[in-house]
Amino acid sequence: MRRAIVAISLILMCLSLQAQDHDYTYLDWSPLGTNTPGWKLGIGGIAIGCADAVGSPDGMNAKMGKSIELSWLSVIGVRYVTPDLRHRFLLGAGVNWRNYRFEDDTHLGVFSLTVPALYRYKIHGRWGVFAGPVINFNLHAKNAHQTTTTLDLMGGVNFSAVAWYVRYSPCHVLSKGPEFTLFSTGIAFFL
Repeated sequence: MRRAIVAISLILMCLSLQAQDHDYTYLDWSPLGTNTPGWKLGIGGIAIGCADAVGSPDGMNAKMGKSIELSWLSVIGVRYVTPDLRHRFLLGAGVNWRNYRFEDDTHLGVFSLTVPALYRYKIHGRWGVFAGPVINFNLHAKNAHQTTTTLDLMGGVNFSAVAWYVRYSPCHVLSKGPEFTLFSTGIAFFL
């Protein structure tokens, strides 16, 4: 319940912001309307993907097709788009939930607050690539002791508002118990 209240508070805070200078800073209400140069506040980066527990012990291998990741990378974020519209920088605050399903049908769910710092380069037309680190503040892991802070490396290819992403974390997910890292891939929207 507390997480829901925090998420709703962040969204309401985002909606209540008023920009002072509309030439350079304004609230970007539409994720698709981010192709204007300058600084802006915005939302976006809703993603769904398949997760895998890389390096998990025998008998505990996660099922890639049944382990999922749901992420909203930028519940609120700051973006800068260069005047030539080719380069975009994003620093945001978001949420992430991963549900690992192992061979013995046990589940491990990890909930995190995230801070992505992504760079996006427009290749040609509506095609682009993006990459950058994502810091995870892992708040809860069901039936396990999670590592408090982890770092993911994220990258992908986008066409307009749809992107395919790959995410890898060299950090161990759990502080006690089996040692494994994260690999996930999926689709993101409005990144």
